[in-house]
Amino acid sequence: MKNVLKKMYFSQNSLEIFSQCRMKFKKRYLDGLYWRNWTPDSEDLKRLEKGRLFHLYAYRYALGLDTQAGCRGEDDGCIAGWLDSLKRFLKAEGGSPLFPEFELKISEDIMRLQAKFDLIALNDDGRVTIYDWKVQGKPLNRKRLEQSYQTILYRYLLTRAGETVKGTPIKPEDISMVYWQPEFPDRPVRITYSTSLFGEDDRFIRNQIQKIMECDFTSPILKTTDERICKHCEFCSICNHYQPEQIAYDGIEPELEWEEIEEIEF
Repeated sequence: MKNVLKKMYFSQNSLEIFSQCRMKFKKRYLDGLYWRNWTPDSEDLKRLEKGRLFHLYAYRYALGLDTQAGCRGEDDGCIAGWLDSLKRFLKAEGGSPLFPEFELKISEDIMRLQAKFDLIALNDDGRVTIYDWKVQGKPLNRKRLEQSYQTILYRYLLTRAGETVKGTPIKPEDISMVYWQPEFPDRPVRITYSTSLFGEDDRFIRNQIQKIMECDFTSPILKTTDERICKHCEFCSICNHYQPEQIAYDGIEPELEWEEIEEIEF
């Protein structure tokens, strides 16, 4: 297990899962167990598929590719409506340089981090905006987003490896992150950054990774005692011998070919 950890790159999901339940972290990232489609007819999986399609068409839109072919027939026009809202929210032609589905990976001793950004935009004033598309059926919670592992890791990682995107280093003050929902197009959540927050994030991420590296994953007391987490975990039936109420699919990472991603060595 230690050999696996020494080679592992940490994402928002892996860091968050470790903070929730060390047993779940072990099963997913060290044992390699992924149970993705245990209820293929569930409403959550339908929404997950809608989200996948929207991300695909948003990617095509940012690249200036055709988004009409096939889009109108998806889910009775739902995806087309979402895409129309995106086009009103963000101009892809004649505007700032856009980098959709952009992947970054850095390595510095235990600080091995990776992330895939829905969209990075270089603004005319030299600032950089991270966009993230969310397809939850209810409005987002700003406070929860500000404290989320995604916000912490994405802004931090772009600061550390931003030269790959911009060609020159990016200051924390020049970074902002925007969460946007197609079902609530007029309610984006914009979160700024600063040098002081970057310092806090650096200490926080290092501390979390150190805890992972020092964890005894052979311990019989890895499982969380928080039943709220268990009720939404795909391993609930193994640990607790009862079926989970609903799988939390938002925590599932896509399959990423990280070996193809440019790595920034320090």
